[in-house]
Amino acid sequence: MKNKLVLIIIIVVVLIGGGVGAYFIFFSGDGEEDKPTPPEIFEYEVGKTMTYLAKSKDAKNKKQVYVQFSPVIFYRDEETLEVLTSKRTLIQGEIEKYFNTKTLETVTKMRGVNVEDDKDRIEIELEELVADMIGDMGINVVRVSLLGFVIN
Repeated sequence: MKNKLVLIIIIVVVLIGGGVGAYFIFFSGDGEEDKPTPPEIFEYEVGKTMTYLAKSKDAKNKKQVYVQFSPVIFYRDEETLEVLTSKRTLIQGEIEKYFNTKTLETVTKMRGVNVEDDKDRIEIELEELVADMIGDMGINVVRVSLLGFVIN
């Protein structure tokens, strides 16, 4: 008799547990499907770049300073890849021109506060530059990032 009672209790617990488990498996997943998926972001590596900064008026005998970095452009739609690939040389040239017109003092005008602030400020300016260059084609640039940014 005791064995039958224990067996009935075990069967009832297993059935209740199975019912609760089945409920969570089949019915609780509905809320997750309603969440929109974030848009996919692609990245395009422009290529490693090294260019010289302009000499400041005060620096007569100082060695010329250069910057080295690998710009990466982040974008949302796959069609942008064709435009970025066709404009790669133009984009590299514009980024180099950006630095050729800057002196060490203007590139590092916030140095001493936080070196990353300088890089963030430059990335925002380059993002605007690239967006202006290819923006008339209906392309939306999400961000421009400078990997391996070195001032020497």
